Amino acid sequence: MITNKLHIFVLVLASLLMGCQVEENVSTRRSLRSKVVVATMGASLMYDGNGWVEKACEQLNLECLNKAVSGETTKHFAQKLWKNEYANDNELMAIDILLIQFANCKDVCGNDSMLLPDADDYTANYREFSDNLFTEYSYAQQMDYILKKWHELCEANNRPVHIIFVTHWHDGREKYNESVRRLAERWGADVCELDKNIGFTKDEPLPDGRQPSLLYAVDTETINGELFGWHPLRGEEGTYIQSVMAEILKEKLVEYIARNKIK
Repeated sequence: MITNKLHIFVLVLASLLMGCQVEENVSTRRSLRSKVVVATMGASLMYDGNGWVEKACEQLNLECLNKAVSGETTKHFAQKLWKNEYANDNELMAIDILLIQFANCKDVCGNDSMLLPDADDYTANYREFSDNLFTEYSYAQQMDYILKKWHELCEANNRPVHIIFVTHWHDGREKYNESVRRLAERWGADVCELDKNIGFTKDEPLPDGRQPSLLYAVDTETINGELFGWHPLRGEEGTYIQSVMAEILKEKLVEYIARNKIK
């Protein structure tokens, strides 16, 4: 009888301690910031040299944690997550929404048959001499690791997963844009559709036959044999196009935050 009572006492105590830990995590997170925090994963189209993410967040009084790095792809951020180098503990505890835009890649979704069951499966064959373990994987597999690892981190910190994928800034990169939409369906995430709301489309070229994205770009790229704008103008020259992207993101964030009751 005494043994049974002791066992019950231990279970109750463990339950109370677990409840205190959850409450402590929530309390700690609230003390880290007073605003909704939006973090990013991406490359040159999203990094802070552009300003559209920051502008949208500023207008909504949100805190922007822009972690995008020009020239980096899914393999770099997969590596950072694996090595706990994407963000420090305080930042991870504070992040409410993760924006992902890797438009420098192609198909980031792939099919289920090529994906591994768990995040740890991707790192099981780590070799010390490898500069980046994820180089041997496809964009889709690298992204799959990122998403599975992010879900693990959110679960460990007792917070919901809020992810918004962002398309390329125009509809010329069809393969990438459609792959993030499929990813969103697979993971129950959302999509900020810059390509559908930017104000022009590849299907309606300029009177001289050129693509309209060329009017707002600092450089060009060829997709399926046709010339498109690559990186949008920045600084004073890019005020218009950067503002359009900021407005599209702002509207998506307003809707997403309200629907998910993020505070």
